[in-house]
Amino acid sequence: MDNERKKRQERSQLPGKKRRRLELKQERITQKGANEAAEGDTYESEVGLSDQVDIQTIPEAVPKPGFAKVDHLNDVQENRVLIDLETTGLIQRG
Repeated sequence: MDNERKKRQERSQLPGKKRRRLELKQERITQKGANEAAEGDTYESEVGLSDQVDIQTIPEAVPKPGFAKVDHLNDVQENRVLIDLETTGLIQRG
């Protein structure tokens, strides 16, 4: 048993394993930030002890935005660049 434990511990110290753990940790942090931005805080000290908690009704679902073709852009003679920035990954954690 000690040999297995020692081998597992040695493998966990390899640079590739450490790098993967850090990548997974960063993904979890980013996903948590995105979820909290969309849904609000869920796991926090005393999050359920607020006086303004409404447990009688379920809030309405937020509809997904509908995307439609914009016809007037086909007549434009200029070149335009549209940039959509994903800023969720820029959330700073302390």
